[in-house]
Amino acid sequence: MNRQILDAGKNPHVEKPFAVEREDGAATLALAREKGLRTGGAPDTFLGGGIQTCRKLIDDGWIAEPVAATAFMAGHGPEGWHPNPDFFYQKGGGPMFDMGPYYLTTLVNLLGPIRRISASTRISFPER
Repeated sequence: MNRQILDAGKNPHVEKPFAVEREDGAATLALAREKGLRTGGAPDTFLGGGIQTCRKLIDDGWIAEPVAATAFMAGHGPEGWHPNPDFFYQKGGGPMFDMGPYYLTTLVNLLGPIRRISASTRISFPER
């Protein structure tokens, strides 16, 4: 979808995930550069009160300069009330793609561009 929008001469901005495969993300960024357009993918949750308070504390010098961070999530999967959680168990689903972008966006907002990242995930419950 991103590349179709870029081909139409527009600047796409998506919620999540930006791409499922690294190669697809790289191709999208290359096309944006080639066309002189911008693209991005970021949840807006970093604009909430809690993260904005953190942003202000950092900006106002209440803590020393942050140099690293960690984030984690643990849960039983999508909410029990969800009418069709099948997407969560397909390629591109699961907590890494569903929740990970929120954490990454927040960390980039607070700390700046990412130089190195590592992530891991596993199935905690074999059956839901």
